[in-house]
Amino acid sequence: VGVAVEVFAEGLSVSAQKNRAPSQALETYQDHRMAMSLAPMALYFPVVITDPAVVVKSYPDFWEDLQSLGFEVKEKWPV
Repeated sequence: VGVAVEVFAEGLSVSAQKNRAPSQALETYQDHRMAMSLAPMALYFPVVITDPAVVVKSYPDFWEDLQSLGFEVKEKWPV
């Protein structure tokens, strides 16, 4: 997605090089934290997140709350 990542013993640094839309869907690996942390990239370009229902585990209204903030959520899924 156009970022450079440097890994250090005490953490990491992430800096934008270019805003580039991902060429494929972003995988959540069945982890609600992945879906929620990837969603804000939609501020810069459209993103597709696999298994969006995974957020139900910790924040069932996550996608609706993002919509209320002006994000466009195009797909709905069965819960």
